[in-house]
Amino acid sequence: MANMERHLGIDIGGTNIACGIVNENCEIVARSKVKTNSPRPYAEILADIIRAAELACAEAGITPQQLASIGIGCPGTCNQATGVVEYSNNLGFVNAPLRTDSEFRHTSATTRTRQPTASTAQAQQRAREVR
Repeated sequence: MANMERHLGIDIGGTNIACGIVNENCEIVARSKVKTNSPRPYAEILADIIRAAELACAEAGITPQQLASIGIGCPGTCNQATGVVEYSNNLGFVNAPLRTDSEFRHTSATTRTRQPTASTAQAQQRAREVR
């Protein structure tokens, strides 16, 4: 299991933050969900995004540093090149640097906002099923 790739998908919604981790075969190996509790400050929501990701990693038996990739789905206008959520009405984000702020304590994973790889897209889709 140590050599298998793990991909994290994060679905940020106005009600819940859902995370799913899949392996290289797109099989779900872990999931988590926490309340978004919006509206509230970006820093508080970010802390819960990281907490949800860490909970999913713990369930998968890995550390965030072992993730191969991270895909983030967030409502609103996202700049895919910079990973900045320029505007999200239901979350209250304005120029939120989600990609850099969600690097999960020096993980080597590639983080994409709104343009995930096939595996992270699968993880996001399956994370939505947690709801």
